[in-house]
Amino acid sequence: MINDELFPGLKELPLVGANRARRRVVRIVFEDAYNYMKSGYLLRQVVNKINEVDFNNLKERQHFGDVYEQLSDHARVEACQHATPSHAQ
Repeated sequence: MINDELFPGLKELPLVGANRARRRVVRIVFEDAYNYMKSGYLLRQVVNKINEVDFNNLKERQHFGDVYEQLSDHARVEACQHATPSHAQ
């Protein structure tokens, strides 16, 4: 669902209606985003952080991508740790 529907949908969010500017920000943030999260808990953290963003505040909009990248980096590290055989650690 995440890789097949959510991320592609966010990358191609239609730029229509009263929320065009917000939709554009989401598209820009997710255009190069890839899901490395193996844990639903980490994805929930991302959703919680997105819900905290006030898209009417320029400073918060600028930090939106930074927040996502931090969580994404953490998820990427976690995914690599799980993919590494225990004898190689």
